[in-house]
Amino acid sequence: MGGLRTPLPVQLIAGLIAHPAEGFDRARAALSDAWGPVDMESPVWPFDFTDYYEDEMGAGLLRQFVAFERLIPPDGLHRSKLLSNDIEARIAADSPSGVARPVNIDPGYLCHSKLVLFSTKDFSHRIYIADSIFAEITLVYSGNAFATHPWTFPDYKTEQYRNFFALVRSAYVRKLGLYESSA
Repeated sequence: MGGLRTPLPVQLIAGLIAHPAEGFDRARAALSDAWGPVDMESPVWPFDFTDYYEDEMGAGLLRQFVAFERLIPPDGLHRSKLLSNDIEARIAADSPSGVARPVNIDPGYLCHSKLVLFSTKDFSHRIYIADSIFAEITLVYSGNAFATHPWTFPDYKTEQYRNFFALVRSAYVRKLGLYESSA
């Protein structure tokens, strides 16, 4: 029987989808207030993989990912989805863009071996965590690259997304080395 081990800290990330008139600034600012400074941002890409959000958010949506400077323990991290839902509601309440949902925020985390996303929706590949939040391993790191699963969203399967997450993972490994040497 193995002893209990404290899990290593993880790299908090958030995927943002925004209506073009709204942009990402308010969401990034609110997330930074909650989780600390952003230290990596992906380019802004068109989000044209699905029309799932179009009724609520409009057309011509944009996507960006952010990673936060500070590594954090994974305990209770599912609450990041509760907070992101609250931030979405606050932005929608005073949005100048006129759409019902000007921004979508999907938090998760990255570690050595995987990218995990949190959701309020249950599916066969998601595990219930707590507080009506589910988690899924969206990407797995194997053979020096991120690999997908059959359930991985189509946009997360793209080379550009996986390359960005590889950069975040490299930065995470460097940060983790600093963390472990100071412990």
